[in-house]
Amino acid sequence: TRPQASYLFPNSEIGAERRSHLVNLLFENQDVLQLCDDTIFLAIRLVDRYSSKKAVPQGRLYFYYGVCLLISSKYNERKLDKRDWVLYGAKDWDVESVERDILEILEYTVGRPLLIEFAWMGLPKQERTKQTMDMVMYLCKLTLFDPGIVPVPSNVVAKSIVAAARLALRLP
Repeated sequence: TRPQASYLFPNSEIGAERRSHLVNLLFENQDVLQLCDDTIFLAIRLVDRYSSKKAVPQGRLYFYYGVCLLISSKYNERKLDKRDWVLYGAKDWDVESVERDILEILEYTVGRPLLIEFAWMGLPKQERTKQTMDMVMYLCKLTLFDPGIVPVPSNVVAKSIVAAARLALRLP
């Protein structure tokens, strides 16, 4: 279930610059929130998919990112607390209402495997050194800043990432 190619246009709340800012904000605060990379990749994917089907209400983009982060944290090692700074001050009923809306619009399909999971599958075990894995992770994160990559299937992007990492590190 990929987002539609034109998902940024019908949704006046999300533009390329604003989306990039939110992606950056999530990665900058990843350590504070103690979240793994998969949680952030999944949250961004949820927002992209939701936004391609339904417009985010005016002025609520940060809140929707927070709720998507909450949803994605339930699928990984640490459940995000509603009181964390992402949803600080939000009413429980509002969080639950938006969470239900997002899941209903996405037909309760969370959307795995993620880009990073495809990349790890495409990287041969003998090449999984710290340097190679760091390069692959860096390139995966970099792709999140370009909304033009959103509609491209994750497995295609992952193959390109692995090839670029191998080339950059001069691997055979």
